[in-house]
Amino acid sequence: MKDTGFFVTDPEKQKLMAEPMPNDSDFRVGRINDPTTVKKWESASGGMVSTMADYSRFAQMLLNGGTLDGKTIMKPETFKELMTDRVGPGSGVERDFFYFPGDGFGFGLGIAVRTDPGTAKPPPPGDLGELKWDGASGCYYIIDRKQDFFFVLLEQTPTERQRIQRTLKQLVYEAMEN
Repeated sequence: MKDTGFFVTDPEKQKLMAEPMPNDSDFRVGRINDPTTVKKWESASGGMVSTMADYSRFAQMLLNGGTLDGKTIMKPETFKELMTDRVGPGSGVERDFFYFPGDGFGFGLGIAVRTDPGTAKPPPPGDLGELKWDGASGCYYIIDRKQDFFFVLLEQTPTERQRIQRTLKQLVYEAMEN
């Protein structure tokens, strides 16, 4: 992932950075971060800057079970640990309205894992074992190993992200059925 990090110092690449949608320009889900300014800070869950190409390679590696371009990036046992739900029943984690990663999903090591169909009627598309990430500003990916595909959505709209993501996921799965 050659174009992924927490800062964008190349002036030519800074010109390509996505700006928030107009309604989101003052919406903040955390600290205000300027990725064009290098500074020391702790970031447990935000601020990464990436490209579609880098994110797609990362998703392809996960779809492949930890390998990419014939190289092992993650050993199979490490990949299995990544996909193991850490917040499921018996963990003490409350699954209320604010539960991330959402109905029907558990959470592995930094990634959401679909553990059951959920309670929505009808249930959202996708298969058990589906992997996803849903970043605060709109970075979203789905990796469905059973269907052998992934998709990545990079959007910059925290207030509209969930509506857009649900719609896109529905459209992608419907297109695969037809």
